[in-house]
Amino acid sequence: MNPSLIRPVLLILATVGLAAAAPRPAPPTKAEEAACRADYLRHCAMVAPGGGRGVACLMKVRDRLRPGCRQVLDRRAEDISAMTRPAP
Repeated sequence: MNPSLIRPVLLILATVGLAAAAPRPAPPTKAEEAACRADYLRHCAMVAPGGGRGVACLMKVRDRLRPGCRQVLDRRAEDISAMTRPAP
């Protein structure tokens, strides 16, 4: 390998490794899913699940959610922020 390419390649590999090692938020519990299911179906059913899209939708309509779902979103605010943050 060309010696001038070694450093950039190592930097890329280190960056990819750190991104892969970043902790992922815990999936929602059954109780959390139950608390937000009706709100999700009412306000966000058109959003494809996965990748934090459903949660992002719920956050956009937070003021229209039932209190139980808002409490779930408040408890999981840090996880939600990590899920909905764009990848570097």
